[in-house]
Amino acid sequence: MSWLQRVEYPAGERVPVYLEAADYTIYKSTSGEKLLFVNHTPQTGKTLRLTYTTPYRETSLNEIPASMQDGLVLLAAALCCEALSRIYAQSYDSTIEADVVDYHGKSNTYAQRAKELQQRYNNFMGKQKGPGAASATKDWDVDYPWGGDRLNHPRKQR
Repeated sequence: MSWLQRVEYPAGERVPVYLEAADYTIYKSTSGEKLLFVNHTPQTGKTLRLTYTTPYRETSLNEIPASMQDGLVLLAAALCCEALSRIYAQSYDSTIEADVVDYHGKSNTYAQRAKELQQRYNNFMGKQKGPGAASATKDWDVDYPWGGDRLNHPRKQR
């Protein structure tokens, strides 16, 4: 989630002019969040500069250890293929006979490719498909309910 830190209007002045927080507000509309000026109306030809935070940091592929770069590429390709599969799944066949593109076939092709790339990523990362190792602990009562001794291990030997 991003946060608006400051609004400079008009931008590019020798001494920056920042608006007070009371001069603008952010409201949610049906198409997303909008910036509303309370006391100003921006003029045509004037520049407005927003400074905001973002949770994402642009990273270079060189900052990722070389041993993990192939895994990152495989995961990114798998996610892209999944996205393309969903996009083509929403397409519909044209009613005009001249359009002969099989959109559902493309969706299936990208979905299959995404599964293959995801499996290659899992193999690269050492993730095994299937049930993992399991263990259980049970407290086993060594006495009979009626209190008798066991045939091979009487109480005096336990």
